[in-house]
Amino acid sequence: MTLVATWLGLVLRVATLLLFPALAVWARRTGGAARLWRVTALGVGGILLFAAFVASSAGGNMLVSSHGYGYTAPGSLLLHALTLGLPMVAVSLMVCCADARLIIGGEKMT
Repeated sequence: MTLVATWLGLVLRVATLLLFPALAVWARRTGGAARLWRVTALGVGGILLFAAFVASSAGGNMLVSSHGYGYTAPGSLLLHALTLGLPMVAVSLMVCCADARLIIGGEKMT
């Protein structure tokens, strides 16, 4: 299970840092700010669910047996929120702020 969590974490990091900016621009162009923030909330929620899973013994965390889930979960949630959630929110904020000035594909965003 540890190998699965490791690969899932790697895929999540790549998707967050490389694919989410394109998804944010798409969401802003097609559905406006509401869709952008909905996609961002779903992304951050997924990251926090992954962080909770990784902190558990089912996710391969060996400290849970000796220290308990309450010891590992806060650190995992904080780490994943800062390293993956914060860049998502920052990208969404920049896409939202660059609203009228951002030119994508030769057209201004509406």
